[in-house]
Order: sequence, then C-alpha cells, then structure tokens
Amino acid sequence: MSRTQLKSLIDLIELVVNAVSVSDDFSYSGWKSKDHALAEMDEILEDLREGTFTVDAVAMLFAPTGPLQELSMSNGWEEAYLSIAEQFDHISGRSAR
Repeated sequence: MSRTQLKSLIDLIELVVNAVSVSDDFSYSGWKSKDHALAEMDEILEDLREGTFTVDAVAMLFAPTGPLQELSMSNGWEEAYLSIAEQFDHISGRSAR
C-alpha cells in the first residue's frame, strides 16, 4: 500500500470514528458499547500509523452485515456507510474501478 493510500485509509477510519461516536444503538454491531467500538477504532488507527496492520483485518469492519453496516443501519447513517465502504474498497484495491 502506498503512502497516499495509507493516508487515505487513516482519514477514512477517522471518518468512521466520527460516525461511531454519534451512534447510540450497538445492538447488532457485535460491539458491546460505543467505548468498545471506539477502542477498536483506536487500535486500528494505531496499527495503521505504525504500519502493523493488514488490509484484511480492516476489511472485516466493512464486510456485508459486518459491524459497521449493522451499526449504520441501527443509527440512521446507512447511506454514509455505503459511501465510506465504497471508498474503502477503492483505497484497498478491492473494487473494480
């Protein structure tokens, strides 16, 4: 992954942190609470900044019916999620673009 892609991915996860931080219903996300989800996001950001991450680990967040999709649907930001997931696919090279 290039430095530009890595920076884009960090920016994208920071956008996810913002969405998670205003969410209240974590029922179907797999996270116990907002604090639990934000702690995982912090770990991901730390791993990205240190270069000790795998794209597959980050991709699990964006999987269909994965934690972010479920959280977005429970909290009314599913359209934003679709855009964020599409950006992730593009940055990570998982899209056909």
